[in-house]
Amino acid sequence: MKKILNLTITTCIALAIVGCGGTNNTKESASTEQTSTTVESTVAESTSKSVSDAKETTYPVTVTTYDADGKEISQVFDKAPERVITNNLSSTELLIDLGLQDKIVGMLNPDNEVNSDYAAAISSIPHIGDKKSVSKEVVLSNTPDILIGRNMMFSDKSLGSVDTWNQNGVPVYTQKASVSNMKQSLESVIDDVKNIGIIFNIQDKANAYANELQKRIDAVTAANKANAGELKNALIMCAYNDQTFGAYKSALQEYS
Repeated sequence: MKKILNLTITTCIALAIVGCGGTNNTKESASTEQTSTTVESTVAESTSKSVSDAKETTYPVTVTTYDADGKEISQVFDKAPERVITNNLSSTELLIDLGLQDKIVGMLNPDNEVNSDYAAAISSIPHIGDKKSVSKEVVLSNTPDILIGRNMMFSDKSLGSVDTWNQNGVPVYTQKASVSNMKQSLESVIDDVKNIGIIFNIQDKANAYANELQKRIDAVTAANKANAGELKNALIMCAYNDQTFGAYKSALQEYS
């Protein structure tokens, strides 16, 4: 009887120990799962935050652009520009579309008719001179912190080279879409929009604008599938306000 009682007590103690051990293991397992869930949640939140942060420009930022000869160069921007001078109409219109009109402290005189959608805005921007005669000193007197526009204007015979402006502490962004000696497509315009978004830290707005442009391009492409890839012979002409005209063989003629 004593042996049976001892065996019974021993069995109960063993079961109690197993039971306690099982409870601890369950608690540890639950704790581990909770910790794992917390870690996974934290990682997910961190990843989400990183994606969000990626839409913000971190300065200084380096952007690829082009010199007057169409060669790739790098420009460094230490902050979002506040005082912009543009050298052509298309870059001015783009900045207006992106809500940056208040940053434009000067533009060169338009050399063709201004679209009615932009007429009021452009008339309110100071016109600092004609592109054929404006001096570097006039541009500098407006204390720009960025110059934007057509790449061929940034030569020693015109506004001055990109290097010259960099030596004066002014970075330059030339439109990829303006480079005439490279294979061009409408994708260049979209690249310009996105780069402006990076430079001015307005990536959300710029990307939305670029996406809308892409939709329009895709719609036109889809509606003209029969002509896809067909090269056209074209004469590209420029009409100026002084009633002169220019015609030249453009990269657009060869690759459009």
